[in-house]
Amino acid sequence: MKIGIAWLAIATTASLLGAGGCTVTQTISSAPPLIEPTPEMIEEADPAPSLGDRDDYRPFDITTLPPDADLTGNDPEAIALKIFGASEPTEGPYQEEIRVDDSNPEQPVVILTQMGLADDSVKGIKYRLDFEPATQQEWRLTWAGQQYVCYRGSVGEEWQPDLCP
Repeated sequence: MKIGIAWLAIATTASLLGAGGCTVTQTISSAPPLIEPTPEMIEEADPAPSLGDRDDYRPFDITTLPPDADLTGNDPEAIALKIFGASEPTEGPYQEEIRVDDSNPEQPVVILTQMGLADDSVKGIKYRLDFEPATQQEWRLTWAGQQYVCYRGSVGEEWQPDLCP
C-alpha cells in the first residue's frame, strides 16, 4: 500500500475592515510524493492499545464495594459505568472513556479510563474489569484492577500499578 504524504502550506492574511472585522485568506497546496510505509509508521498511525496483563494492574478488592453495587447484569459496559463511572458532574477537563475487549466472547474485559481527575497527584485512573458468564444472558464482574498516571514522580506519563506520590 502506498501512502501519499501531502505537503500543506497555509498562508493566512488578515486585514482589518471598518468595524473590527477581518478577512482571512488561506492558500492550500499539495504535492503528494508516494512512499512505502514502514512497520514503525503503521504502528504510530494506528496503535492497538494493549489491555496489559492482570499483573500490570493493582488488584481492587471487589468484595469491598457497597452491598448495593450490582456486579451482575446483561451488559458488562453498563455494569462498569454504574460501579466505577463518574456519578456526578465533574469540574475541569475530566474525560471518561470505555472500551470492551470481547476477543474472548466468554470472558469480556472492560477498560474504563478516567483522565483529568480533580486530584493534585493522580492525573488518571484506568480500570481493568474482567467478566464471566453468570447465566446464559448475564455477566458477573469477577476481577478488577487499577493503574494510575501521576502528575508527579519519576514515571511521568506512564501507566503504573503503584499509587501516585
